Amino acid sequence: MAVVAFKWGEKQLMLMQNRENWESCPVNVADWDEERQILGGFYGQNGGTWCGISKRGRVAFLVDVMPFDNVSRCELIPLAFLKGALTPEEFGNSVVAERVMYNGLAFHLVVGDIKSNSMVYIAKRHAQEAHVEKNNVEPGIHILSLAGLDPAPQQFERLRQEFSAVVAGNEDIQPPHLEEFALRVMTNRDGNNPLFYDITRAIPQRRTVEARIGISSTTALVVKPNGDGLFYKRALANSEWIDKRETFHIDD
Repeated sequence: MAVVAFKWGEKQLMLMQNRENWESCPVNVADWDEERQILGGFYGQNGGTWCGISKRGRVAFLVDVMPFDNVSRCELIPLAFLKGALTPEEFGNSVVAERVMYNGLAFHLVVGDIKSNSMVYIAKRHAQEAHVEKNNVEPGIHILSLAGLDPAPQQFERLRQEFSAVVAGNEDIQPPHLEEFALRVMTNRDGNNPLFYDITRAIPQRRTVEARIGISSTTALVVKPNGDGLFYKRALANSEWIDKRETFHIDD
């Protein structure tokens, strides 16, 4: 399962991401890249990321289906945007124009520039088809999953309502609120949590006898209008959960 709930607009962002991967998939906690310009949870095999933000205010997050052998190039696409200089619109156009480069991949990607208040959704729904769609993302609350941006099933509407209750009317939301929400709604398999199971059933799953899929990471990201931000990630490493928080500031 992969799902992102986020609210953006007016140079701020509040985001919660949950991801399930094959148990052998090496996912790291929140950290900086070597140049200390990009903050994210980097994938151990190729250094890509499913969710990251740069000090320049560029943000990218992705949901995709992880292959059984853990070999994928999808997580390199957000990294390309974070490192690059193209606007979200230009980057989306480049993915559409160069769609043959993404043969064999299927993904749903959002790229944005917090400083310029621009955000674009890019989708390649089928690995064996070359079609790529691109749309602007309006300010407000959205859900991103393998079913697309703002999918219709009732389960996602319930997630939107719960997320809205956390962030609505609170422009100075503190990161712990999103951390608690992400852990309570998305990663707690124990107890009475029907929303978790409803969302799980609503998203396409891939399972085999040889490999098991399970929750590998939960992310909460907050960027305030003044540029202050916090990136929280909880990742599973060697059968143990590790939490890490990193603060940052968007450069003027």
